[in-house]
Amino acid sequence: MFYDLVVLGAGPGGYVSAIKAAQMGAKAAIIEKNKVGGTCLNVGCVPTKALMKNVEILHYIEAGKKRGIKIDGQIVLDYAKAVKAKDKAVKQLVNGVTGLLASNEIDLYQGTAAVKADKTIEIKKADGTKATIQCAKLIIATGSSPKMPPIPGADLAGVETSEGMLRITEVPERLVVIGAGVIGCEMATVFHAYGSKITMVEMLDRPVAMLDQDVSGYMEGILTQMGIDLRLGRQVKGITKNANDELEVTIADQEGNEETIQGDKVLVSIGRAPNAEGLEELGLEMDRGFIAINDHLETSVKGVYAIGDVTGKKQLAHVASEMGIWAAENALGQDKAMDLSIVPSCIYTIPEVGSVGLSEREAKEQGYEIAVGKFPLVACGKAVATGDTEGMFKIISHSETRKILGAHLVGKSATELVAEMAAYMKMGATIDDVIDTIHAHPTISESIAEAARDTDGHAIHMPKK
Repeated sequence: MFYDLVVLGAGPGGYVSAIKAAQMGAKAAIIEKNKVGGTCLNVGCVPTKALMKNVEILHYIEAGKKRGIKIDGQIVLDYAKAVKAKDKAVKQLVNGVTGLLASNEIDLYQGTAAVKADKTIEIKKADGTKATIQCAKLIIATGSSPKMPPIPGADLAGVETSEGMLRITEVPERLVVIGAGVIGCEMATVFHAYGSKITMVEMLDRPVAMLDQDVSGYMEGILTQMGIDLRLGRQVKGITKNANDELEVTIADQEGNEETIQGDKVLVSIGRAPNAEGLEELGLEMDRGFIAINDHLETSVKGVYAIGDVTGKKQLAHVASEMGIWAAENALGQDKAMDLSIVPSCIYTIPEVGSVGLSEREAKEQGYEIAVGKFPLVACGKAVATGDTEGMFKIISHSETRKILGAHLVGKSATELVAEMAAYMKMGATIDDVIDTIHAHPTISESIAEAARDTDGHAIHMPKK
C-alpha cells in the first residue's frame, strides 16, 4: 500500500498531523505501537488532570469550612475509585481520537514500525502478523518515555516512573519523589492530598528551576506549606531495600553529607528521553539523542519530518500538536517556518502556574533593559471574594519599546489566563495595550491589567509605592 503521508505515532502531535494531511486531500496512514493518544491521553496530561480534579475538590471542601459549609460526617477517600474515573476519561478521549481518524479516512496500523531508507515501512502488528507500506512523505511523532537515571537500585520493585504511579490503585503511606520539576510537583500534589507523606529530592537549589525565579520561589513556599519535605541541592546516591522490605533512598548534600530517606514507593521524575527506535536505517542527523530538524520541521533526510518530544524542542503536548499541523502542511507543499518563541506552559498544582516568554533572568541575559510589574492576588476583588488569594501575576516588558517579553502567573485560573498573555505577545502588544484592554469585573483576569499598571507603579489596587 502506498500513501502520500505516513505518521509514526498517534500521540497529540501524530494524530493531529494525520488529520491535517487528510483535510488537505492526502491519502494518510498512522502507525501506533501502543495506544492511540500517546503519552498525553493515556499516561500524561489527561490522567493527571483527572486526578488533580479530585485534589481541587478536596481543597475546596477544606476551604468551605471557613465559609459556613459544614460537612456532618467523615470524608472517605477512595483512591481506587478515583483511578477508575481517570481511566473512564482516558478511554472516552482515546475512543474520540480513534473516531476522528476513522472519520477522516486515515488508515490506522497498530504495531511496531521499522523504516527503511526508501521510506518503506515494515510493521509488526500486535497479533504477530506483518504489513509493509510505502510513502512519499513521513512524519516522525514517536514521542518520549520517562528517563530512568543510572542510580544504583533504580530497578527495584516499588521504584516507579510517572507512568507506573498512574497505574497504582493504593496510595503509598510514604512517597519519595526524585526530581522537583513539573511532573514531580503535580504527582506530589495528588498523593499528598490522598494522605501520602511526601519527601521531594531535587539536585538544584529550587523546585521547577526552569521557571522565573520569583515563581519557583513561590512554588517552594507552596510545597513547604502543604507539608511536603523539600530536600533541595541534594543528589541521589542509591536506592536499597532494608530487612523490612522498605525502600531506602540515600542522598547527599553539596558537602557530601549523606542521609537516608525511607519510602513505600519512589517516584523518579527527572525528565524524558526520545523514542527513536526503528529509525536507524534512515541515517537521521541527531542532536543529543533527539532528531535534528530545521525551521520547517524537516530532518536531514529529504521528505522526512519530525515533531514533538522526539525533537527535544519543547516537550509539551500543545507544541507537538502545532508542530504536527505545520509539518503536514510543509510535507504537502507549503513552506512555513515554525516559531516556538511564544509557547505557554502550565503546572497544575494548587494554585496553578502559567508561564510564557522570557523569565526575568533570561531577559537580562539577552541584554534587554526591562521593566517588571507584579500584582498579588490578595489584592484582587474576585480572589478575595472566592478565597483564592494565593498567588501573584508578573509581567516582564522591554523598558524602551514597552513590548511584553514574558508573563508568569501563579494563582487561580493561571493555566487559562496565560493564553491571554501569549496572544498579546504574538501580536507584539505593549504594556499599554494590556492596560487599555477592559477586563471584566469581578474576575481574576483583572490582575493581568493591574500587573501591567504596576510596571509604572500605577496599580490601582495597591498602595502607592
